[in-house]
Amino acid sequence: MLYEGDATPDHEAIAAFGLQLVEEVPEHTECWPDNWLPFQVFSSLATQWNVGPSKAIGLRYEAIPVVLQMGGVSNKEHAQILQDLRVMEREALQLFNKS
Repeated sequence: MLYEGDATPDHEAIAAFGLQLVEEVPEHTECWPDNWLPFQVFSSLATQWNVGPSKAIGLRYEAIPVVLQMGGVSNKEHAQILQDLRVMEREALQLFNKS
């Protein structure tokens, strides 16, 4: 979990939810041009996760077409973007559900 702000975070409350606070955000992160559009779509889906009683389950796939349309992504790119999203989703789930 990234934290940005002036308030002091409550580490115990964060840990109670099984989360870990990342206090150092890198100043610069590189993204290859081929990954930029999929990354933007994935970032736009940040609030669109299905969560079960104890862990994240996966993205809400019904939200993806809305994000693609609102982002102006051409129809011919949808299939590739979906494949890229699945790769990022799988990796994110491994991080989210790490015990």
